[in-house]
Amino acid sequence: MVLINTPSFAKTKPPHGATLVLPVETLSALITEVLPIPIDTDERISGRIWIKDVKNLKLGKNSASAKIRLTGKEVKYTEKIGGLSTSLSFGDVDVSFDCQATIRYDRKRGYCMSTRSFFREIIKKI
Repeated sequence: MVLINTPSFAKTKPPHGATLVLPVETLSALITEVLPIPIDTDERISGRIWIKDVKNLKLGKNSASAKIRLTGKEVKYTEKIGGLSTSLSFGDVDVSFDCQATIRYDRKRGYCMSTRSFFREIIKKI
């Protein structure tokens, strides 16, 4: 079922957006169609990383969870520890983990925000 909801008020300007409601199964199928998805990393992670698979996607009120599989080529993590530059080289990786996040949409900024640090979870599992 797809439900599209647009405000229908008497205004001189068109509405600024629309609401699209999709069953979680449909959303899962859409995600699967576009996999693998490359991930842009921050300055501490080098190499190439892709989201290879998303399973058991569950959406709740302001939350999401799924089992995510990542693959990477020539992955390296660099960080300063105690003022010293430290580098960990992982090479090629293939890792799966459960991911849970609290999600909040900031309407004013137009951003969807998550309380979990995605890359912190990845590094814990490697």
